[in-house]
Amino acid sequence: MPNTPNSGTPNPGLIMQVINRLRLVARLLSDRRVPVYLKPLPFAGLLYLVWPADLMPDLIPLIGQVDDLGVLILGVETFVRLSPQHVVAEHEAALLADRSAPRGGGSDDVIDGDWKEVK
Repeated sequence: MPNTPNSGTPNPGLIMQVINRLRLVARLLSDRRVPVYLKPLPFAGLLYLVWPADLMPDLIPLIGQVDDLGVLILGVETFVRLSPQHVVAEHEAALLADRSAPRGGGSDDVIDGDWKEVK
């Protein structure tokens, strides 16, 4: 059965996009070429999640959670878009190279060594 919006199964492509976006944000936060004044932006969305005042109260089913998610996404996306684009492109390329690199099983993963049993 294909993965339709109403099938109830999560979309693995969407989940991987979110994970990769969070990895990009983590890399940009640690990069000195990104201006310091931009670095609080992703945390502003997190702060909104724990702040007691909401635009839409969480008591309203679904709508209360959607505004929280929207503010979080807005903070992350604003941070990425305002960061220097050459730095963003560099980190995206590095993340893409990390994903396409082989995971184990290669001959380069073997470490030759001697061992001695100690009693």
